[in-house]
Amino acid sequence: MARSLIALLSIALSTAALALPADRDLPITVNADQAEFDEGAGRATYSGNVVLVQGALRIEAERLTAVLVDGQVETMRATGDQAVFSDTPSAEQGEVKGIANSIDWALKDQVMVLTGAATLTQSTNTVIGESVIYRQAKGTLEASSDGKGERVQMILTPNNS
Repeated sequence: MARSLIALLSIALSTAALALPADRDLPITVNADQAEFDEGAGRATYSGNVVLVQGALRIEAERLTAVLVDGQVETMRATGDQAVFSDTPSAEQGEVKGIANSIDWALKDQVMVLTGAATLTQSTNTVIGESVIYRQAKGTLEASSDGKGERVQMILTPNNS
């Protein structure tokens, strides 16, 4: 426990969902070099320069796997050297950006888990850790270290206006 640093934070992140509220109802569009769909397994796999867009939300990765339950997308996993997402929580707030080796997105629960050299930034505030769990609807996050000497780092910029 001493090697694992966990920070539960409600910093300058939105209390609104990650996507603008109306964006959650928009279709998800995925473009990639290759796509495979296995209806029986309820799995769609995209590879090569994958770009997902849903309203203001954008995810870029080398590979994206979507799991469908009863024809609805339940979870997505974006992977690659760097999987990246960006979104605008509301018109009043700055863009949220996340970078990690993998991004797991539970759509119904509105939770994104960034794993492997994870960084989450909004405006000029940044949190860095081995893993960052972003609870979109609550606007909270939890960051943890790898337990091998690396620690969670936060960079908070005071509002000087």
